[in-house]
Amino acid sequence: MKNKSDLILGIASVGFITQFGGGFASGVQIREFFMKYGIWAFIMPIIAQLLIAFVFGVGLKLAHKYRTFNYREFSDSVFGKYKVVMSNLYEIEYVIIVCLISAVTFATGTAILGSLFKLDKMTCILIVGVLLFIMTIFGSDFIMNYSSVITVIIIFALALVLGPAIYSARDVFIEESRGLVNEFVSQDGATRMSVFAMAFKSAFIFAMFQIGTIGFMFPHVRDVSDEREVNSAMIEMFFINTIVTELIVVGLVIASSIGSGKYNTVPILDLAMGQNQTIIGNLILLIVFIAAFTTGVNLLAGVVERFIWLIDRKCNVPAAKSTIFYIMISLIFVMVAILISEIGISNIVSTGYTYIGYATVFIVFIPFIVLRIFLKSDKEKR
Repeated sequence: MKNKSDLILGIASVGFITQFGGGFASGVQIREFFMKYGIWAFIMPIIAQLLIAFVFGVGLKLAHKYRTFNYREFSDSVFGKYKVVMSNLYEIEYVIIVCLISAVTFATGTAILGSLFKLDKMTCILIVGVLLFIMTIFGSDFIMNYSSVITVIIIFALALVLGPAIYSARDVFIEESRGLVNEFVSQDGATRMSVFAMAFKSAFIFAMFQIGTIGFMFPHVRDVSDEREVNSAMIEMFFINTIVTELIVVGLVIASSIGSGKYNTVPILDLAMGQNQTIIGNLILLIVFIAAFTTGVNLLAGVVERFIWLIDRKCNVPAAKSTIFYIMISLIFVMVAILISEIGISNIVSTGYTYIGYATVFIVFIPFIVLRIFLKSDKEKR
């Protein structure tokens, strides 16, 4: 049993690791969803993270209430007579999310290995595939058990690497920020509202995609004894995720001015390379590599566990056969991720993540809000 503070930090850290994958850490996700809307790039991440924390809080409280720590059991419990439709829809969505995030892990991982060690694409794919497969089988428990430690290390490393790079280009940031403010001030009312609407919609879809990963969070509320612990964890998660998101936004603002724009897979790399800071650039690549694998392995292991649980429950197979099934299912997901990664990380994020975001509105967001209103109303009546 974890003590209260460790439990709260642990839940918040899992929320961070689940979001801070290759697409996020590399800057691709931030570029696609926030950087196109001028000054709103600084404001919309805060709104998105507030929405994520709120909906995660609703879902985790429901998991605590119903004592359901598996995303399928959770769906079956909360959706009741609608579970045949809603549970299966979320099952499909969750599997697609895992495949997309695993594909991003491949896309970023192969690009980073190629950049660091000048390896050919097939060699990089083989290395990343083997690493992802091995870590899914042997390393997922370590990542889950030490998520808070990993979170602290990643945030510290990110601040240590991006901090000096941003500080050295602070004049560029000030000038770029002034330009964004002037652009906003010069816009007429209709243009401002139009840009705001597009920025808000993009931030909303970003939040919806992240909310779609909530299924991975449910096992981590097993030791929660009071709903207030969930509230505290969501507050911590909000501040951690917002600070990191804003740090990357600042980095990308500078990179857009001083960078070459050629680092489509890892756009945050333009921040360092634009200042000829090769060592910092390599450290950024390492952090993105770790982030990609941490999130990819977590989600991949979670969905594999779900299928093994289903096989064990339906077929009552021996432990030895369960291990074989675990290996087989892991291999299948890794192979699917390789195929999807060929689409390219920008296409996966801009198109795949967006459509999943739309689906999440109807599969998770609206049902959760309805459930919260219903339960609150029922509680007040009692």
